[in-house]
Amino acid sequence: MSSPGKRTRAALLAMGDEVLRGEVANTNAAFISERLFEIGIEVGEQLVVSDDPTDIRTALTRLRPTFDVVICTGGLGPTEDDLTVDVVAYLLGVDAPAPPRSRHALEHLSPPPGLGQPPPPPRA
Repeated sequence: MSSPGKRTRAALLAMGDEVLRGEVANTNAAFISERLFEIGIEVGEQLVVSDDPTDIRTALTRLRPTFDVVICTGGLGPTEDDLTVDVVAYLLGVDAPAPPRSRHALEHLSPPPGLGQPPPPPRA
């Protein structure tokens, strides 16, 4: 963990069986790492684990004491196999929040200001 005058250190934790199988590229890692570097945060580790709650819990338990912040991607969708919120709530000793009431609300969220979005694909 960082002390006064030292850079903040972060770990990136991606969750998803589809990433481990190679079906989906972990493009979030490069995007987030670049943005963190731009604001002076050092990324010390990138890790990908399965959607299994035990794997998620093990990774978070290992990363948290070493890094100032752990950023999670994947495993946060509106499907029943996305259990990240439940695992984090368990580790914090709190109840998991109720699932979103509207898929429409999730689909129409905009990224926070300053994060930007990937450029649209080129037109053919």
